Amino acid sequence: MTKRSALNPNAASEGSQTSRRGRLFSLRIASPELTSSQRPGHFFGLAAEQLTVVVLTYNRPEYLARCMESVADESVKGFRLVILDNASTTDNSGVVAQYKQLCPEHVINSQNLGSVGNICKAVADYADRDYLTVFHDDDVMHSRLLQLELEVLRSDPEIQWVATELVEFNDENHLPEGIRDGSSATVTVFEDTAQLVREFLGGSMLCFDSTMYRASSLKGATLDAEKYSIYCDRPFLVDVARQGKCALVRAPLVRYRLHPEQDTNTGRLNVRNLIELMLCYRRELPVELTTDDAEFFYGRSAKFLVAEYPRLARQCRPGGVGFLFQCRSAGVLRLRDIGFRDSLTLARADGWGRWIDAALQLKRWLSRS
Repeated sequence: MTKRSALNPNAASEGSQTSRRGRLFSLRIASPELTSSQRPGHFFGLAAEQLTVVVLTYNRPEYLARCMESVADESVKGFRLVILDNASTTDNSGVVAQYKQLCPEHVINSQNLGSVGNICKAVADYADRDYLTVFHDDDVMHSRLLQLELEVLRSDPEIQWVATELVEFNDENHLPEGIRDGSSATVTVFEDTAQLVREFLGGSMLCFDSTMYRASSLKGATLDAEKYSIYCDRPFLVDVARQGKCALVRAPLVRYRLHPEQDTNTGRLNVRNLIELMLCYRRELPVELTTDDAEFFYGRSAKFLVAEYPRLARQCRPGGVGFLFQCRSAGVLRLRDIGFRDSLTLARADGWGRWIDAALQLKRWLSRS
């Protein structure tokens, strides 16, 4: 028996809702029988051989083994699988060989391209079929991740990519339980990039490596790590989404591993990266913001910027007050949106002495202006 999910056939008319945050419809996980007439790679009209899955790996054979196990458990079979090894100094060939039933292609880079460079190579070299997923070796797939995403992309040819939410775990915890058979999830279709940006500003749990792309939308697409650092995935998704629609399955179909070597902990971040990310979001919203949009954008931007300030390396921190004024001058912050708790966050990051000196200087400056 092969389990499948089905898009609500009446989604466009019944149970479909449209708002400034996107159009909604329901997705149900069911468990119908696989008939003898359906050959591997063709599940309920889904031609899996049109899909390439690239798993990025570097020096983590124990993580790769768990990731490969989840790939082998996927309900769809027959997709092309590439293990893109970023010049590991450990031997991953034994792990790959354990899954010969998947016919994996083990490609080893001649030199380490960096995390973002390896993603760019995957996008540039393997978007030669209809669909592409670029997954990370430290995460784990739900067994119907690929099937659900294929169904969403095939339901609407204007959808350029579909992603899912995540659930976090670490090496000390058991794998968290995923969505169960028979349950349902909401799919949000973003009709334009303004709706997508509102999702990001709202604190989306979208998992980047869950994303399945329509390969034709990736021509010329690249991640700009110099401009956005560890947040370059969000502008990348916005850029691809400009070609049509995109979608988010609101279910945690990726188990996202937290560990010290992950990119979010090792990437360098500076003030300009944070400002550029907020400017990227602002450009996708209307030139003339409504009152509601202005309150939403500046309020969310303030919370994000303040929360990220302590993550900056100490040598990159201009001081909390200086940071606020840089963001204000760039047009991504209003000082009136900074509350008492925000001030405490900045003060703790700088040290109270530095913060008090800066606050006194600000008071003197305001009294003269």
